[in-house]
Amino acid sequence: MRWRELLECVEAEPGITPDAIAARMGVSTRSIRSFAREANERLGRAASLAKRRGGGDTS
Repeated sequence: MRWRELLECVEAEPGITPDAIAARMGVSTRSIRSFAREANERLGRAASLAKRRGGGDTS
């Protein structure tokens, strides 16, 4: 489940950029957006991923 891998990247390195996550996971930034959407759907109200303006993703 790639969305879990995304969460692990963000937890390990808060403020990591989508480009850096994509490079680390070997996928496109479009895939990162898809994984983030899936993570948000699965996590519901417990947590969410959002891109900060001018920054990386955060949880």
